[in-house]
Amino acid sequence: MKYLKLNLSGVLQYFSTDDAIALRKTYTTSLYPTSKAINGLICSALGYKRNDPRSNELYKKLDFKYNIISNPIILNDFQTIKPLKSQAYYMNKQNKSNKFTTVSGSQRDGQLIKNVQYIQNAEFNVYIGSESEDLLLEIYNAILNPVYSLFIGKRSCIPNKPIVTSFELFDKEDLKDVYNCA
Repeated sequence: MKYLKLNLSGVLQYFSTDDAIALRKTYTTSLYPTSKAINGLICSALGYKRNDPRSNELYKKLDFKYNIISNPIILNDFQTIKPLKSQAYYMNKQNKSNKFTTVSGSQRDGQLIKNVQYIQNAEFNVYIGSESEDLLLEIYNAILNPVYSLFIGKRSCIPNKPIVTSFELFDKEDLKDVYNCA
């Protein structure tokens, strides 16, 4: 198996650890890259839309590892959002009220405070492994010329360095101090 090195560096990064839930007040992030997030980044580069069946096929063909260049720091961001109708029904049923407290402390109708965690100023090397060097070359070329914009988790998380710099493959034995992505 050969590995292609990617560099994930950005002011903000987000690696979801939760499955999609209709209503949740806290969006937590993993402190380290997750295999699903990296697969999503690669699928964006390749031009796969959300829920494209090729995404799962690609995920099964790849191995994901990382190492830490710069330690992550958690940033909590509080956002006031207006919930969807289905969420408002759920909130009214639980709280017996349509009033919600905003970040400033005022009461508003139909508002919800959401806590989103981000990683700030972290840098990781991520290694994408595959038995197929052709697949790794396709991924490399797609990241250099992505179909969709590349983000590190969420649209607000923009890479501040090139994600790939050269097509250099590594053997598993060459990887030092790496961990498996969750």
